[in-house]
Amino acid sequence: MQVRWTAREAETQGMTSTPELVAWTCPGCGETTNGSRTNVGDLCLWCGAKQNWVEIPGAVREEITELLATGRTILAVKRIREVTGCGLAQAVELANLPVHREQA
Repeated sequence: MQVRWTAREAETQGMTSTPELVAWTCPGCGETTNGSRTNVGDLCLWCGAKQNWVEIPGAVREEITELLATGRTILAVKRIREVTGCGLAQAVELANLPVHREQA
């Protein structure tokens, strides 16, 4: 049997229903990043995307860049998902970032 707490009961027990947000410096770019305590020290969205982009093989990066340059974003997102195994939202973020134009 699970015990369910009301917000007031949780507060009196010293529990919070939402994670506490903290700020830290991204180790990749030095920008301030906000999130939960469990993410402290992680890369920001931009640095994480750039790192993911660099990890994709060069020939595939060129193929994805060509797809994006010709306006075939959906095909580029599908290709990103095939190669990286990431989810749809992450693939769309990666396709929309300007990092795909940089040759790493």
